[in-house]
Amino acid sequence: MPPKPPNKFAAFANSPKVSAGFLTAVALACTIGTVIAYQSAVALRDHGQRAIGSVLEVHEERRDDYVVLRFQDRTGREVTAEVGNYFWDPQPQVGDRTELVYDPEDPSGNVADVRTGPDFFSVWALALGVVLAGALVWPTWTGRLDWNKFR
Repeated sequence: MPPKPPNKFAAFANSPKVSAGFLTAVALACTIGTVIAYQSAVALRDHGQRAIGSVLEVHEERRDDYVVLRFQDRTGREVTAEVGNYFWDPQPQVGDRTELVYDPEDPSGNVADVRTGPDFFSVWALALGVVLAGALVWPTWTGRLDWNKFR
């Protein structure tokens, strides 16, 4: 049987330059995510307002557990928000009332259970992604780290 011809697309896609470019894009995306997560967490920490909300929906999905809450902001407007930063012990039930903290600048988008507070864990996790991806760019670009060896 004759040997298979080399797959030119696979060779290009797995080349050091393309892999380094991908790692650069990951580092950039993680940097943007870090900044956004930090700004959201700081807004809750520094300017967060407390309110009592009612649980409208409980969503338990493998990697994306969240509740939907309704509350009144400081102006008296009804706000409905999906809250992933929620304390799940005891298990929330529809109709439960809970204290929450929200960003008055973004009351439906930046909300957390007061028991968990602002999400600084995401900031650190994304920052770690920046460091790891960034640290791998140069060795990948120069060919010192060959990702094809890990298949």
